[in-house]
Amino acid sequence: EEALMLVAEPELRMMIQFALLTGFRLNEQLKLTWQAVHRTRIHLSGTSTKSHRRRVIPITAKIQAILDEQTEKKLAWERMPENKKKGKTQKWVFPNRTGSNHWNSQNFYRAMWNPARDRAGLIDFKWHDLRHTFCSRLVQRGANIVAVKELAGHRSIEITMRYVHLSPNHLVNTMNLL
Repeated sequence: EEALMLVAEPELRMMIQFALLTGFRLNEQLKLTWQAVHRTRIHLSGTSTKSHRRRVIPITAKIQAILDEQTEKKLAWERMPENKKKGKTQKWVFPNRTGSNHWNSQNFYRAMWNPARDRAGLIDFKWHDLRHTFCSRLVQRGANIVAVKELAGHRSIEITMRYVHLSPNHLVNTMNLL
């Protein structure tokens, strides 16, 4: 993670941080619209998730900081004379380089992800590994496995159970609730 963050351009660093904080799949993040962002939560519709189920992600202070920075970029893009004159608005939270559309995943990999990953010297490291890191960190910090399932949008608890071994104290912590 550190090696990747050192070589990634600022736009990609922010996207990586967002993925680590939300557990979004790549297409969920690339196609995230401002319409899905509410005051305290991000609402993913069933049409935008792999499981085809609605998912709600609470907005933490760290996530809000990223959204605030993206808002500033959005407003600057919309104030550009050529965009302002045509009344263009930026729909996407993480737009492509032109600002007028979302990233296509193949273009994103070719233009942003693969070059940074290669510069960092990472072999066989995929965007989806950021999602695994999100789940792993939650479990390692004692998160309830059902909550991790809901946040990750896993279809079944069996998928989430892959991470339980990362929290060897989860049974002790549960017993200590009594």
